[in-house]
Amino acid sequence: MMDEKISRLKRNAIENIDENEYGALSYELRNQILSCFNNREKYFIILNTLLLNYPIWHKTFPKDFTFDEIVQYSHKYINNQIEQDLFSKLISDKYVYILNRINEGKTKAGYSALALLRLCREEITNEFKSDDELRGNSDPEEWSSLFIGSLTYSNGEEDINNINGDLNKRYWNYFLECLEKKKKIDCTLNQTSKDNSGRIEVKMYEYPYRPTPNHNSSGTEVKTERQQVILSDKDEKVFASIEKIINFYMNLKKEKQWNELKINCYAVNDFISITGENDSGKINNTELYIINSKIKASKIFKDIRKDMYSINPFEGAWYKMRVSIDSTDTAFYFFTYDIKDPFFEKYTDVSDFKNDLLKFPRSEEYTPNWLKDIVIEIE
Repeated sequence: MMDEKISRLKRNAIENIDENEYGALSYELRNQILSCFNNREKYFIILNTLLLNYPIWHKTFPKDFTFDEIVQYSHKYINNQIEQDLFSKLISDKYVYILNRINEGKTKAGYSALALLRLCREEITNEFKSDDELRGNSDPEEWSSLFIGSLTYSNGEEDINNINGDLNKRYWNYFLECLEKKKKIDCTLNQTSKDNSGRIEVKMYEYPYRPTPNHNSSGTEVKTERQQVILSDKDEKVFASIEKIINFYMNLKKEKQWNELKINCYAVNDFISITGENDSGKINNTELYIINSKIKASKIFKDIRKDMYSINPFEGAWYKMRVSIDSTDTAFYFFTYDIKDPFFEKYTDVSDFKNDLLKFPRSEEYTPNWLKDIVIEIE
């Protein structure tokens, strides 16, 4: 059984760490352990391990939330809330920023964030395997996120020879503890599954890291969590609409014999657009329009948006809803409230966001800077 294999590997790993003069875990054992998990589980195991270095960043930059933002971006990507192109651009921008901090002499804090950025790259490529980082011709650009994190925690970021063995041992033992934290996901993520009666059951999962405080120009924190999302499954009208949408697309996936299906609904002001992707790529817009017309999907999405807003109006209305059904027929749905998706750049005007804000007002703490800038620019 897989659990027995993991237990055996953990025992071997503990011995390996104890016997190593630097308190390190060999790359071979790291790879063997991670091979027991799927890519999503590997991500959460590594992420939780790297969060051990968060205090290093926060102590150096108490008012800089770049570390938090990188975690947030990677979380959104693993949960299919942002596209790969946007994720890659966001990470590329952060990479330049972090290198500048390292060049300024903030090496330790910089490496703590660099490990996160390396995890993001592993996330995109689905390649979490470690190489022998200590071989003579090892390229630091190829070092794994786990190894970079270990250097940061054990004081070896500037010179591997300076590694503190006790700290390194603590880091790698913590990694082994994190093998139990393989399924922790964002509390605003709803996972749905069918119970024995066929009804969709919504399960909420625990938030694995401190929520990201974003700050606007006035110094007020911009909140990113929404009670609308958390309470939506308790609102009968909203839940019934979401259940209808998921059942419809679940049946469509089975009818077409697709392995997976992703549906994106973009909404702002009077504009609404629904796009879809299956195993082969993007679904033809005309074909999807005909399919959606069978249940008037646009109207249902509009109702979901309006009814969710009524749960907590001051939180604003979402701009994107994604329904994702994987190969096991497990459905996820996500909402984007604070990111202006590139899709809107092509098909909407900035005035749509101002008019939408008039229809669905937000309090300042739920209004991101880019939305404020649009309103100011128009006025």
